[in-house]
Amino acid sequence: MARCTHAAGKRVIFYAPTFRDANRAKWVLDAGLPRIARQIAAQGDALIVNLHPVEQPHIDELRPALPGVTFVAPGTDAYPLLRECDALVTDYSSLMFDWLLTDRALLLFRPDHRDYVERSRTLFDAKLDPLPGPVAADAGALLALLAPCDFGAARFAAARATLRSALHDHHDAGSGARFAALVDDVLAETPTLTSTGSAA
Repeated sequence: MARCTHAAGKRVIFYAPTFRDANRAKWVLDAGLPRIARQIAAQGDALIVNLHPVEQPHIDELRPALPGVTFVAPGTDAYPLLRECDALVTDYSSLMFDWLLTDRALLLFRPDHRDYVERSRTLFDAKLDPLPGPVAADAGALLALLAPCDFGAARFAAARATLRSALHDHHDAGSGARFAALVDDVLAETPTLTSTGSAA
């Protein structure tokens, strides 16, 4: 779906909110997700929604109100999807820190911020200094941020770079090779066992 969208010259938006302790999953409807989804679809763009595993059991309840949305199936590894997306919309998900490595647009959608910090959990927003993207407090504000072709990504490029440098030791695609090398090193230093079970 994402590749077909790109082939048509359109954009793919990945929405990954964290969970709420109250009003599980249905809070996204109150936040205006149906309106957001309709506008994104009207533009020809695609919206992929990755609910937190705690809220994924409610996907079937949400589908009737969000007919144009593609939900990430429960139990699916969302990371391979990120390379196909042009922008990440999230609120407090740690996924944003990994997304920084893509150097693509990151938008913070926090429609119930006060309720979240009062009823769900404490935040450590000092870790997001500077903010890696703009903050939208309602559906209308988010739609305005989604309107530009690049989602305004250039405006926050320096902020993303600052956070990326602070949070990641490596900014490349070499993690697999580094892990394999580490395994090789550990195996080389580990004594082999003989058929009798003693170290050779």
